[in-house]
Amino acid sequence: MRSTVKVLSAVAALAMAAGLSACDEQDIAQSSSDGATASSPTKEDSGSTASSDSTSSKDSKSSKGSEDKDGETTKSGSKIQEIKPVTFKDEQISLTQTCDKAIEDYAAPKFKQSSGSGTVYLLHCTLEFSGDIGYSSTLSDSTSLQDKGDSSLKADEYGSLLEDDMKDDGLKVLGSDDRGSRKVEGWFAFASVGETTKLKPFSEGTTTIVYDREDGESSQTGKQYPAYSDTQDLVLK
Repeated sequence: MRSTVKVLSAVAALAMAAGLSACDEQDIAQSSSDGATASSPTKEDSGSTASSDSTSSKDSKSSKGSEDKDGETTKSGSKIQEIKPVTFKDEQISLTQTCDKAIEDYAAPKFKQSSGSGTVYLLHCTLEFSGDIGYSSTLSDSTSLQDKGDSSLKADEYGSLLEDDMKDDGLKVLGSDDRGSRKVEGWFAFASVGETTKLKPFSEGTTTIVYDREDGESSQTGKQYPAYSDTQDLVLK
């Protein structure tokens, strides 16, 4: 049975994410758009423009990583692997969560220096909310990785402890900055602590993505949010 403290935490997160307090309303992400126009370069400017575009392209690749014959990599050299899209539909909170990329054995030098050991995994997902609840960082705890045949082999969410490494690598971290947003896209971070819990290589096809959200209740409206759980295979493309 899960601890009362964790359930209360989930309840509080749901109430906060639903925008039921003035504090949350200030945290809800707002989108904006800017329009811009550009004129075609003259012949005299064409050489300069081409050079500028080339420099910009190189800078972009440097900040986001690179792509070689084996696929895209991060700035630290970690390989980004495409997986067959996995979608979780949590109708209780009107959430659709789709995951489509993964990083196996992520470098994370700062995390490993402080923790001493562990294997890090990243999962790229998009979360879309269509009801009265927006994103809360506590919802990140609902997702984990686990071996389908051996429950002791697993990787739990460690996002806050890996945030510095991911930012250094130019990767978008799903966290508190996204609180209240109706649509968020970025990376979940997981870790297996010690060799005894390390997952088997993804290529062996034994890893699953687990979505397991606890039940909760709005402290202001009394609305109930029943628990929801689903498990799907992580399959490399």
